[in-house]
Amino acid sequence: MTIEMQVMQLLAPAKINLSLRILGCRDDGFHEIETVIAPISICDELKIDKDKLGIEFRCDDPSVPQGGDNLAVRA
Repeated sequence: MTIEMQVMQLLAPAKINLSLRILGCRDDGFHEIETVIAPISICDELKIDKDKLGIEFRCDDPSVPQGGDNLAVRA
């Protein structure tokens, strides 16, 4: 008997950039970077649902871009 997980929930810990150096633009439009980071105690909650198609992004902060305007969704 095989049991497949349909929904996975993960915590993505936040971090603070102590140093950030932008090295250049890649062919995909994103940038190569060199950074030194420090973890902090807050996190985002990610939910991955195998039964759903596409990407849905929800955030309770209205200042955060939604959909394709959000870099996390585009990446």
